[in-house]
Amino acid sequence: MKNKIILLGIAIALLGANFKTSAQQMENGWPEYFSTAWAYHWVSGAWAAEGRIRPQYDANKHFAEADAQIPSGSNWKVIKKNVFTYNSNGEMWVNLAESFDGTKWNQDQVDSYYYNSNGTTNYRSVTEMISGSWTPTHLHHYHYDANKVLQSDYEQDVNSSTGKWENDDYYYYYYNSNGSLDRINDSNWVGNWSMWRRDTVNYNADNSVKEVVSQECDGTKTWSNISKIVFDSAVVSGIEENSLSIASAHVYPNPSTGMLQVELPVGVSAAEISIYDLSGRLVMHLPMQAAAIYSAPFNLSNLPSGNYFLVCNTNKGVLQSQLVKQ
Repeated sequence: MKNKIILLGIAIALLGANFKTSAQQMENGWPEYFSTAWAYHWVSGAWAAEGRIRPQYDANKHFAEADAQIPSGSNWKVIKKNVFTYNSNGEMWVNLAESFDGTKWNQDQVDSYYYNSNGTTNYRSVTEMISGSWTPTHLHHYHYDANKVLQSDYEQDVNSSTGKWENDDYYYYYYNSNGSLDRINDSNWVGNWSMWRRDTVNYNADNSVKEVVSQECDGTKTWSNISKIVFDSAVVSGIEENSLSIASAHVYPNPSTGMLQVELPVGVSAAEISIYDLSGRLVMHLPMQAAAIYSAPFNLSNLPSGNYFLVCNTNKGVLQSQLVKQ
């Protein structure tokens, strides 16, 4: 069970900033819109079902949340989730990963995205919760061709002994003649760059993404299946009907000098609130609790003056708002 949870968590953590090809894909080869992603791992020469990932979209057709679920009797149990926040340009800004320990949700990882002036992704910083503290662990640097098509992703990690950034992985992107993503090769740094993993994208007849298959190399150029994600397509025009009906939160006073009130829509019975600064760092978190508790304002006086993003995760969906602390 632990391995399944880890693999599902990795899968939804890979949901990242969008880049468009003829197949409307994301940087990991996944389709931009899908109703369910089914996760499998390779066991004893056959694919074994592992769980599923269910996305939710906001009214702007952006990812709002993705839940990793495993079978639990005749039901499905959510064991991991990612909550997404966007900047004023509609670009993914923060990807917050959380896991459920059986009692409460714990925040595990924050991916923050930074962009070039032409709208391409410059780099992504990864911060993880380690021993009770948020710790920078990885940096991803993105490189594009003259047509703004993603070519590579150079990943660094932090040497825990020296505190310096070092080589980790290099991801190379290859495309079909029609511009759709064909394969991502992953080279690992072992004193030199050695390719050890590849993700291959397979398509349906209409050029929509069917599946992404991950394989690893044993050092002898023999590739073995590891895992795959299979997609149920989503009708783009139907996302608005199935999307969250509460995409923005009403916060006041805004700007605030200290006390802030969050107005929750009718039907919301429970909520948790996270506030991020403009670097993507979590600066305040109020755990999931009854919505009635939020009828009273909460205190921002410990936050420095500046601009922030508020993300309110509720039983009805994810609400977002920008706020100013004076």
